[in-house]
Amino acid sequence: ETPYVYYRITFETTQGAKELHVAQIQLYSHAFTNPIRYVRNEGTGAGTSWAEASGDLHKMMKSKHVQQVWVAEGTYYTSGESFSMRNNLAIYGGFPKTGNPVLADRNGKVYPTVLDGEGTTRVIVNDFTEENPLTSSAQLDGFIIQNGFTDNGAGIYNQHASPQLTNLVIRNNVAYYQGGGMYNENGSPWLANIEIHGNKSNYV
Repeated sequence: ETPYVYYRITFETTQGAKELHVAQIQLYSHAFTNPIRYVRNEGTGAGTSWAEASGDLHKMMKSKHVQQVWVAEGTYYTSGESFSMRNNLAIYGGFPKTGNPVLADRNGKVYPTVLDGEGTTRVIVNDFTEENPLTSSAQLDGFIIQNGFTDNGAGIYNQHASPQLTNLVIRNNVAYYQGGGMYNENGSPWLANIEIHGNKSNYV
């Protein structure tokens, strides 16, 4: 988050004198210098490091001014609330669940990171407007997206949304109308290295 510093200065004057004397200067610093949040299944911290990893992926994705969310191996459930991407946020899965891994340590096949709709809700909902669309500054990379259920777009639902979707497996999602794996309307997501299989819908 963006660092900022502000000063509070109190002035005193000597009666009858033209000089202005500084009586007190206090410095306050409130610096948010880490734009990354960290998530592990068993995490109980604020998400500011792997040692202080959070277990609440929803909360970390909604954190203001955060630019990246790093998610360790494990399964993360929607728990009745679909995950939602946002502009200027990259969400990376595939990290080991122990140690202090960096981006170079990611491997989605070795450290599978799963977003699970539990058969009750969409897994990811990107529901935006023409005036305020989701752009390619939103990235999702290194996840398995499974067990979503809804009418349209059970795995990923994109409305006025064109995120970058990379290194994903979208599987076993069910829509009773369209887009078992993914549904796109009024947007053009950028896809790379995506596997989509085992999804079901009643209409093509």
